[in-house]
Amino acid sequence: FLETLEQKYPNYWVVPEGGANDLGMRGASEIMDYIPENYNYIVTAVGSATTFIGLLKRLKNHQKLIGICPMKGGAYLKEIIEVNVQGGQQWELLDRFHDGGFGKISLRLENFMHSFYKKYGILLDRVYTAKMMWAVHQLLFENYFDKEASILCIHSGGLTGN
Repeated sequence: FLETLEQKYPNYWVVPEGGANDLGMRGASEIMDYIPENYNYIVTAVGSATTFIGLLKRLKNHQKLIGICPMKGGAYLKEIIEVNVQGGQQWELLDRFHDGGFGKISLRLENFMHSFYKKYGILLDRVYTAKMMWAVHQLLFENYFDKEASILCIHSGGLTGN
């Protein structure tokens, strides 16, 4: 297929799923330009890990990046992250908030999405951001964050999937 594309369009450019390449990571890293430095926790959903890696490359020393995997067994992404980011950056990948697996949603999570919208006026998507915000809610309940934590959650879109 790619050979056919190359013959027909010699200057073609393939964007991999999730934008998972160096340019995608570099582009995602620019999100950090818009994050005030007072945030010491940044939370994002992790699919291909492109956004996570981009953020991690520009994370400040006082910040911790937390990735929420929406799929079962998402811990495999740790290897992808470690290959792309050298050093002891402060990050954690959590894969216990998958709610049954990628693209799956329980009645509990569905109810959480609706109550979150009613309370904050923010729509969440079923695949990524609902699981991320539910994870943050649970982590707050578990006292995961410092008492003085300043937490920024990145809403990565995906609402058309609803």
